[in-house]
Amino acid sequence: MKKQLLNLSVALVAVLFAVAAFAQDREAEVLYSLDCAAAIDGVAEVTWNDLEAFPIDQVFQSETPTLTSAIWKAFYNDTAIFILYEIIEDEFLPSWISLLATWQSDLCEIYFDVNAVLDDGVGAAGGAGHFQFSNNWLEADGGLRGGITQNGTNMVWSSDTYDGNGHMILEYTVGFASLLDDTEAQLDPVSRSEIGFDATTIDLDEAFEDIRQRMVWNNVGAVDESWNNLDDAGLFIFSVDEIATCDDTEDHNAEPVGIRNITLDESVSIIGDQITFDELVDIKIYSMTGAVVLQQTNVENVNLSKLSRGVYVGVVNNESSFKFVY
Repeated sequence: MKKQLLNLSVALVAVLFAVAAFAQDREAEVLYSLDCAAAIDGVAEVTWNDLEAFPIDQVFQSETPTLTSAIWKAFYNDTAIFILYEIIEDEFLPSWISLLATWQSDLCEIYFDVNAVLDDGVGAAGGAGHFQFSNNWLEADGGLRGGITQNGTNMVWSSDTYDGNGHMILEYTVGFASLLDDTEAQLDPVSRSEIGFDATTIDLDEAFEDIRQRMVWNNVGAVDESWNNLDDAGLFIFSVDEIATCDDTEDHNAEPVGIRNITLDESVSIIGDQITFDELVDIKIYSMTGAVVLQQTNVENVNLSKLSRGVYVGVVNNESSFKFVY
């Protein structure tokens, strides 16, 4: 009996060592709270300048990506998390060029685990407090295309730009209202000081023969990819003590009325409190947290006087979009 117990103990120790060998440290980074919102337009504006850039430079498993560089930056305010994702790529092969699925082509994915217990063996595919958001580079892509619906809300926005020379920028607004944990509670950075986070850059080159290659921030796939298991994701730690002030150039209340990042075929202008189109349109106007603040149908003119000063996104005929500062 003693020999059997000894053998059992040795076997148990061997199992524990095997598990430990596959375990991966969680890299943790502090997210600071700013008193503003990033303009989600695929442009690295002044708001991002003083925030630290974290490299997405670890190879997933034994894959062989050829990215030149990839980084992320992030901060949060009282309603959302804002993420900047910037890539320099040697060959641009989104799904509309590769003719493969989006997850098999050039793509940027971000992952969240907002549960109280992070080590639960579940990934974004399992839901229940685990999330994946990704951009789908489109052929005519030049700016924000609209909201991504998650958990019945419209609180996740993305915008991306590609300069034709290998430089890509992706921005996200991820509203706390869209990040519900496994008890259906909304993420609160005061009561939940840390959450799981990871970033995966999918790289596809013609030389790869239709097989994607990946770089990640933290989860290198010792157990599985983040889609299936987020236990090896990194950590966001919310700083609640240090609240920074945005640069004066990002004080949207001080900016004049204007339009930036127009992706419309129709002519549009803003004079005073009014948006004017050169034809009848249906329009929804969203705040930077994804809330619909104004909606009208079959109009040429839209009165903005009931809106607070700030940055908004107009979506026309559920197809085109433009961002403006009011």
